[in-house]
Amino acid sequence: MGFLLSKLLPLGLYPLGLALVLQLVGLAGRRRRWGPWLSGGGVLLLWIAAMPYTSRQLVWGLEEPAAFLTPAVIPRADAVVVLGGGLRPALP
Repeated sequence: MGFLLSKLLPLGLYPLGLALVLQLVGLAGRRRRWGPWLSGGGVLLLWIAAMPYTSRQLVWGLEEPAAFLTPAVIPRADAVVVLGGGLRPALP
């Protein structure tokens, strides 16, 4: 149950999921005065999340701390090791 909740809960908190939930609650709401406000809030949330300025600000917050890191010198190697695989069963 915890695994399923950990996978589904973030989907409802991301802007697209939250906007869809607000739209559905606004459309199916029994109180007529709150319905249009919730639907409008869902559209407004989706519009703000889709604007280029918002995405630039969010990416800047992630990239700025990493801008000052300098990579160490990578030594030369004679071989390359590829980790991974095991996606298909072993052949007979």
